[in-house]
Amino acid sequence: MIHNIDKDFDIIPEKGIGNIRLGTSIYYFQELYEKQKKDQYIDIKPTINPNLIYLTDVEYCDFVTFSFNCNGILSIITLKNGYEGKLWGTITLNSQVKDIFNTIDVKEFEIEDGFLVINNYTKLYFFLGEDVPDFSEYHETKDLKIKEILIIDKELLSHRPPANTSI
Repeated sequence: MIHNIDKDFDIIPEKGIGNIRLGTSIYYFQELYEKQKKDQYIDIKPTINPNLIYLTDVEYCDFVTFSFNCNGILSIITLKNGYEGKLWGTITLNSQVKDIFNTIDVKEFEIEDGFLVINNYTKLYFFLGEDVPDFSEYHETKDLKIKEILIIDKELLSHRPPANTSI
């Protein structure tokens, strides 16, 4: 069971934050949900995106959102303003793109829909802003700040709800 979420949990590339991992069942969040809903720290809302992926988003304390697929499996962790955990020991929200390039060996990257994706980290997305042109070059983005960090398992997102069976 997950008992608490600290806003300074380390960000673990490709896996999750602190002791919370992609692929975890929503069941393990039940105790946290029961404890926190009294204090209004959690907001749960089902969403359907245009790609017909059914998700349940659980927002916790305005600084992290957990998105569960139709089978109740954690598929996306979105870290937002107020989250203080570090990635690779140095990168935080509001770090600049050049800080990432100075911290790790980036061989290839792309920018699409405002997200920086580093090809050697396919589950890690850095949201830079909606106004960032697709396929921007490094020199155009190096001073931009990271607004959100997403850890996404696209394989888990592709899971569809079980088909209705009738007798």
